[in-house]
Amino acid sequence: MEPLPKAVYARRRAAAAAAGALALLLLMWAVGAIGSSDPATREASPETHQVGSAGLASSNANPPKDGRKTSPPTASASSSAPAPAVPPNSSAPGQPPPSNPPPPPGPCADNVIKLGAGRNQPEYKVGQHPVLRIAITNTGPVACFRDVDAALQEVLVLSGDGQARVWSSNDCWPWGGKDVRLLKPNEEVFNDVTWFGNTSTPGCNEKRVTVGAGAYQVVPKLGPLQGPGQPFAIVP
Repeated sequence: MEPLPKAVYARRRAAAAAAGALALLLLMWAVGAIGSSDPATREASPETHQVGSAGLASSNANPPKDGRKTSPPTASASSSAPAPAVPPNSSAPGQPPPSNPPPPPGPCADNVIKLGAGRNQPEYKVGQHPVLRIAITNTGPVACFRDVDAALQEVLVLSGDGQARVWSSNDCWPWGGKDVRLLKPNEEVFNDVTWFGNTSTPGCNEKRVTVGAGAYQVVPKLGPLQGPGQPFAIVP
């Protein structure tokens, strides 16, 4: 066989080189196409699987590059049901129930009324005029009403041993009427009475005489209630 002309060999080498270059271009295009496939396929990454296996999920675990937070995941059908409405008279969860308004004040019970007696000094001379006091205190926890009219208040002077009745503020001055007051807790009302040092009897029908020296006590009363006595002395 006769050798081919040099021009033929040159064209064959050029064709082979062109074919090789074309094959290389095709290979590079194929590799590029695979590398730029759907991001959703590539983002099924081990990181997502790791978060799921740890049992934790965060809506902003992988925030967008522009710094904006992603939307929280959509709740399931069972968790998207609306919360039950709170009845108008009930309180919100975690808050104490509303307290009812306190009832209006009522009358003071006898067991919350405390009576006290007083005098302006512990000792007087015969003929002096002691100033004696009755004090009324509401010891209850709430305010209440009580009639403290002068006809119900009484200041008694008894002998030192409490056996003899000497004088009463109501014997010769029969007061009348009503004096209903609202007494707040621990509030005290009082009334001072001047005693002229004479004896008296109910109705003021007997002769009144000046008391002599000795031991006495002043005792407070309010209607049926009576408080403890406060001692004092009259000296010559």
